[in-house]
Amino acid sequence: MSPLATWPILMTKLRSHEEVAEQTMAFRFEKPVTWTFKTGQFIDLTLINPPETDSEGNTRCLYYIAGPSRMVGDLRTMLANPGVDEDDIRAEELIGY
Repeated sequence: MSPLATWPILMTKLRSHEEVAEQTMAFRFEKPVTWTFKTGQFIDLTLINPPETDSEGNTRCLYYIAGPSRMVGDLRTMLANPGVDEDDIRAEELIGY
């Protein structure tokens, strides 16, 4: 059994969306009632019955990293080793640590 099989599947609703730059959208979702933050989490976003799709299909996996610059760099390297696409990583380097 894959370790990913133990992760819960949660449904949510899109609250709003807006274009924040050319070809870049910001989406805001309702927080699922049973969801709590845990270090190391990731999300797969799947659109159910979208009006159109591309070659990647309906699902996107996103990784979020926030922390000191060195930690962010180390985690980017760790994610690159198993082949995570750089476009799927969102990072914020926190200054002062």
